[in-house]
Amino acid sequence: METSRAPARILRFEEFEVDVCLRQLRKGGERIRLQEQPFQVLLALLQRQGELVTRDELREQIWPKGTFVDFDHGLNTAIKKIRGALGDCANVPRYVETIPRRGYRFLVPVALSEEEHSADMSPENALPHQARNHRLWSYSPGRRVFLILGIALVSAALIYSYARWFSAREWVHGPVTLMVLPFQNMSGDSTQDYFCEGFSEELTTQLGRIDPKRLAIVARLTAAAYARNKTIAEIGRDLHVDYVLGGSVRRDQRRVRVTAQLIRVRDQGYVWTNEFDREFDSVLSIQAEIAGAIAQQVQSVIKAG
Repeated sequence: METSRAPARILRFEEFEVDVCLRQLRKGGERIRLQEQPFQVLLALLQRQGELVTRDELREQIWPKGTFVDFDHGLNTAIKKIRGALGDCANVPRYVETIPRRGYRFLVPVALSEEEHSADMSPENALPHQARNHRLWSYSPGRRVFLILGIALVSAALIYSYARWFSAREWVHGPVTLMVLPFQNMSGDSTQDYFCEGFSEELTTQLGRIDPKRLAIVARLTAAAYARNKTIAEIGRDLHVDYVLGGSVRRDQRRVRVTAQLIRVRDQGYVWTNEFDREFDSVLSIQAEIAGAIAQQVQSVIKAG
């Protein structure tokens, strides 16, 4: 006897998927814990991908009239949890962009599909899959191993050769243009803003010294102005930028931690990220040391493609 199953509505973006029926967020098949209200906010943004979803619209949809709650705090918390689940950054958004005082916008394309919640594993349905793989698995175990290894090695060699060719072509026909976004103060202390501003300036200076003919750095004041109201895609379009570099700074009385991310503009993909944790002694020496380390690593990553 056949059992009918309701199709599951699946929203996909990059390596993530959202199961609307099961109320689940998954990455690579692994479930990521996300509470109900953040899930509803994420779903509202996905359903209107690329559009501005205002704070008022979210309040009416998720916090209806008669709900007594601190809406601003609740929405800010929901957005923070969404970014945490997606590994996103408010200062350099890849998925959820904040439109100041208005609302939010989901940046990457979203695809909709309908799937069965569970597959029918009856022998009749399994037979076509077996037939498709019959020729491969009819080989002896030893030959199968060599065949699979051979295919994997050839594929890896082709991918590596193409990546090296493309990166060499990009570097030679440069210059590559990079913009340093203002680093975000995550210390919870506004008096530390000066440290972040000084660090962004030091990093811009050190990157500008590397090789001006091959690596062009956008001026700091221009970067600060664009970072306030432009997306990465808009920055790339307006300034012909190839990469953006941003991150955050956390500092207490004894230590400072800088997190940096390098993003390729053409696909808004992370190509490098790292953390730098140091004992705090002198503001200038710490800024110069960490900025120098980042500049060297970023140069190597961009040159290698």
